Amino acid sequence: MKYILNGKLTSKENATVSVRDLALMRGYGIFDYFRCIGLKPLFIEDHLDRFFNSAATLRIPMPFSKEEVHQQVLKLIEENQVMDSTFRLILTGGYTEESYEIGEPSLIIYNEPAIEWNMQAYEKGLKLLTLEYRRDIPEVKTINYLMGIYQKVRLAEAGAADVLFHMNGKLSELTRSNFYIVDQNNVIKTAKDDVLLGITRKHIKKMVEGKYQFEETDLYLDDLKSAKEVFISGSGKKIVPIRQVEEQVFNNGKVGEVTKDLIEMFEDYSEAFVRD
Repeated sequence: MKYILNGKLTSKENATVSVRDLALMRGYGIFDYFRCIGLKPLFIEDHLDRFFNSAATLRIPMPFSKEEVHQQVLKLIEENQVMDSTFRLILTGGYTEESYEIGEPSLIIYNEPAIEWNMQAYEKGLKLLTLEYRRDIPEVKTINYLMGIYQKVRLAEAGAADVLFHMNGKLSELTRSNFYIVDQNNVIKTAKDDVLLGITRKHIKKMVEGKYQFEETDLYLDDLKSAKEVFISGSGKKIVPIRQVEEQVFNNGKVGEVTKDLIEMFEDYSEAFVRD
């Protein structure tokens, strides 16, 4: 498997950065992640837009144009020939002598075979815990996943898959997913503030036009009590049902009909997107 480091093909072993890079010294950097259907990258323009916006927000100079990065992705697809792979783009904070200044960044691009989620997650749903927390600069997809990894032991002990963030009871997102409620009128609701603007989220909104009402709004812990269904989304996981948050169980612990419909719709939508 080949990687691309700063525009050049290289091996996995040689795709390295300096020990004095801000990504290593301070956890300062960004990334983006998307999947391919066959050999075709899904929603790549959206992912590149977000990647470049993240870099601009964190004031990390991008060493290549958007079109050049796009071409590097296509080059790696051609080189590695991995069907249904996932891609990761990483831009580091750059080499620094004094450890607190943005330097010359490194751009790393690689793909690998997609790891399929356990089908039980889609058939039975997941359990979540809650946590009062807000990510730093939540609109940026940073490489810092400190809180998510720190919570792993707590999650394992509770038999839960992830944590749902809130601040003073106002819901936002999970460590790696957007969060949605389906209310009693089948209106799909997702948080409007303090969240990463997910690419899957964007396309769910577009996909359901004319069939389901979709609202970006304020959501609170109390809204869980009246929720008919709950689900999450992400580029790798797509759409996954949630059966329980803490002790609150939804739809008698079964996957709801709206969520089932959305899962099927999104598969068809994604397949059609790469065909067009």
